[in-house]
Amino acid sequence: MQAKINNLFTGKPKILTDIKKITSCIRKSNVNLLDVKKDHISNDQCFDLKYHGGSDRVVHFYPSENYHAILEEFPNLQYKQIQGRIGENISTEKLNEKNVSIGDIFSIGETILEITEPRNPCSTIDVGFNQKGILKFVYQSNRIGWFARVLKEGKISSTDTIDKIENPNPKFTIDYVFQKVVKEKGKDKDSISLINQLPQLSKRYREDCHKILS
Repeated sequence: MQAKINNLFTGKPKILTDIKKITSCIRKSNVNLLDVKKDHISNDQCFDLKYHGGSDRVVHFYPSENYHAILEEFPNLQYKQIQGRIGENISTEKLNEKNVSIGDIFSIGETILEITEPRNPCSTIDVGFNQKGILKFVYQSNRIGWFARVLKEGKISSTDTIDKIENPNPKFTIDYVFQKVVKEKGKDKDSISLINQLPQLSKRYREDCHKILS
């Protein structure tokens, strides 16, 4: 499976005051190149390290198709206003929460990346977009994006293609895992047990599974 890069983004902490005063890296700027290391992206930072960053969450993907869904729901916004406003590093075309799974391996430019977890949306999203209600919309519709760890360091250009080279767990899509672990809060413990066994799952999601199963 081959997909495209829509845009690349990096960012550093900023004080945001649109809805409430917070410091966040959720608003990122468009760049032509990502320099991807094992545990970070050059010129890209995380502010709240409890919920962001770490080797399991180096690269944040978000489908550009989700932007269009947001614009349909919030027609007062403009396309150029919402890109890079959800903390994403790579916005994609033809990838989404229903066709990307935990453990998928992608070759992008010089890098090789492995998908580890859904992105859990938080209240900062509304501040990032300067629009109340977007957090609720992306949560309810599972338009959340996902994170990846770095198997091979290197540079990613905005003109590179995205090639899926392994799909070991096709059932365990981002949509499915988020639904079972976060939204259903572990009502289906058999599914949680299977998710917990995925060797590629992030440490944070594994801890969530352990809490549900204990």
